[in-house]
Amino acid sequence: MKSSFSILALCIFSLVLLAGCKKGEDDPTISLRSRKERFSGDWQLTRGFVISTNKNTVVSTTYNGNSFTTTSSLNPELVINGSYIRTLSINKEGTFIDEINKDNLFKKEQGLWTFLSGNDIEDLKNKEAVLFKVSSQFNSEGNILNLYKGEERPLFVIRLKKLTYNEMVWTTNGNIDEQITEGELTWIAR
Repeated sequence: MKSSFSILALCIFSLVLLAGCKKGEDDPTISLRSRKERFSGDWQLTRGFVISTNKNTVVSTTYNGNSFTTTSSLNPELVINGSYIRTLSINKEGTFIDEINKDNLFKKEQGLWTFLSGNDIEDLKNKEAVLFKVSSQFNSEGNILNLYKGEERPLFVIRLKKLTYNEMVWTTNGNIDEQITEGELTWIAR
């Protein structure tokens, strides 16, 4: 009887510990795969939104399947619709390739990624956010648009809201040169 109680207490204690390891707000409570294993792989954007505000202008873009819709506060009657396919390949060794096909205009970015450490000021848990550093950009012909080195590399940070082996949801929130951007993108494993 005493050993049954000990086993039960150990199981409850283990579940409490595992639940405390959850990073994103919608992450699974328990996962047998490491965060890096779940994050690495090939992903395709399925839905989401991005809202950019610059002074008195708000531009809103929604993504649904293989299409996008953009509206602007400058001209609310103008609605832009089109095709949009975005894929992201994330390598365990810390590299990524982000490919966008927007109305048959192709852009490819390559670079490095790393998990960020926890941060009390930003209320971030360890490995809840990811830093992407772009090192090169190419067009549909494979011509180099930009090569970046050192401090000139474009950086962007995402916060992982949900990360499972087959679905990833990330949020963005930034302020660069008086432009405020926020959004949420949902990806599925390819």
